[in-house]
Amino acid sequence: MSEPLSSQSEQSSPRASPADALTSPRCSRMATAALAFGVVALLVEAFVHLGQTFFPVRILGLPVFQLLFGGFAIAQVGLLLGVIAAVRSRFDAVRFPGQRQAIIGIVTSAAALLIPAVRIQWIMIRPHPEMSNVMKLARARANLNLIASSLSMYAKMNAAGAFPADLHALVTEQLLTSEKLAETSLGHAPAACDYYYVTGLKKDDPVDWIVAYCDAASGGEKGPGILYVDGMVRWLEERPFTREIQRFMQEFERCRGTPPTILPPG
Repeated sequence: MSEPLSSQSEQSSPRASPADALTSPRCSRMATAALAFGVVALLVEAFVHLGQTFFPVRILGLPVFQLLFGGFAIAQVGLLLGVIAAVRSRFDAVRFPGQRQAIIGIVTSAAALLIPAVRIQWIMIRPHPEMSNVMKLARARANLNLIASSLSMYAKMNAAGAFPADLHALVTEQLLTSEKLAETSLGHAPAACDYYYVTGLKKDDPVDWIVAYCDAASGGEKGPGILYVDGMVRWLEERPFTREIQRFMQEFERCRGTPPTILPPG
């Protein structure tokens, strides 16, 4: 009497033993590596982006870009390893174990790649102090450069090469618009002026003499900006800025015999 077909098939195809799972340890380690890469990438991206959003501090003394690129690269590697390990485990779970670890690695790696997009949306919805400071500094830097070129044009228009009596004269001569003299984000009207201006200077004066400098609030964390006779603009922190102003006032008084006349903002 013949045996059932099921019995014959079981005898012809012996069951795979648990020891067969060790025949390809590389793939098992691949799933574990995908899990490790995904978790590390998620932690790095969350620490960089969420930490900078809610607690803007310098991270481990390193530029944020380096840590940001590192987390992004780790997430890509984890995603690739996770996909390969999951596909292999799907077709042969005995020889290629670790499907659960591979799936977790895929999920964590994908989440790490999505965190930058989430932060960008958050910044667009909620104004960030860092972005406002950068924009304020950029406007103040651009305005000082425009003032420098306008002063140079004004000095070329008269034979003596003298700068105007005040910065509003540049607006009168249509060399500059009134909006470039005031920082509207500080609540100042366009007719106001946020810059200190030294009167009585000429384009032939020493190049390291100060013509104008911006209000401290316009410079943000970089400190006030200084405009020199030759048109150069520098941004100094509070202590170097104070020393530079004192140096100029001493040299001016030594050459002219009187202290310089500085018009305040207004």
